[in-house]
Amino acid sequence: MKSRKNYFLIIPLAGLALLQQVSGIVVSAFIGSDTGDFILFDPVDPTNSSTYFSIEVSGLPAGGSYNALAYDAGRNRLVFNQVNASSTHQWWAIEVNGLTAQTPSVVAMDLGIAPFTGSTGIFDAAGYNPSNGKLYVNHPSGTSDEIYTVNFDASGNVSGYTLEGRIAGEGFPNSASYGDIVFDSQGRMFASFRNENGVTVVQELDPDNDFSVLKFNNNLDIGTGFLGGLTVDGDDNLYGFQTNADRYYRIAQDGSLTLTRIGNSEIFNQFGDMSASFSVPIPEPSASVLLMMGFVSCSGMRRRRAR
Repeated sequence: MKSRKNYFLIIPLAGLALLQQVSGIVVSAFIGSDTGDFILFDPVDPTNSSTYFSIEVSGLPAGGSYNALAYDAGRNRLVFNQVNASSTHQWWAIEVNGLTAQTPSVVAMDLGIAPFTGSTGIFDAAGYNPSNGKLYVNHPSGTSDEIYTVNFDASGNVSGYTLEGRIAGEGFPNSASYGDIVFDSQGRMFASFRNENGVTVVQELDPDNDFSVLKFNNNLDIGTGFLGGLTVDGDDNLYGFQTNADRYYRIAQDGSLTLTRIGNSEIFNQFGDMSASFSVPIPEPSASVLLMMGFVSCSGMRRRRAR
């Protein structure tokens, strides 16, 4: 009897390997302050329907306000804060590992409640600094805005807060309305707010020097409203959305604005917060087809050799 080689094994294994291949897309996340709407979108072009996904988040108690959304790159998760009527700060997380663009729903992880000795009110902005692995949050406090870092224990749960400094004086008067903070991949910190004259300001701050204002200082004429959320794309370009105005801007460091989104949108017509961008995988749609084709073609090859 002549021996024959099992050629039919080769292509199915290649097909199986193809099933594990994925392509990634860069997205930013948005959470609605009052609704808890959770959306992933393309930070460069939010109108891109192929990278726009509404995800149902379960496990959250009813009531309260959601804010301080940030991408925690060190733990590969999205974190956000929920504050109730008694100003209790509850932290939650959504694991990015395993989250794909086809995920219809996720379960929020409870990160706990840590004692907070500052004044009452919400953490209305958050940003993760990749240069030192710290999560920064902003907290309004009378004549200044306090900046804290959130402490985590070995399990990744919230264990407390460290006051890092205060933003006060020029640019942050008592009547300012804060917007958001975000860090790019180089650890540069950006902040948005509306001053007492109703002008929206975006600044680059130095987190290592008492949050002093650096060269980036834009006075943006966008009319009413303010930039309630900031994000950066994969190339560290800065963007912001105008709260309750359904407008989305690219913010250049020379002070110019490019309006990239206007119209009806479930994201930008409400109060909310945005995270910096991150990558989520998309399974290749053709992989399973290639696998089946491998089995069919190889089965035919085997029958022909057996004659």
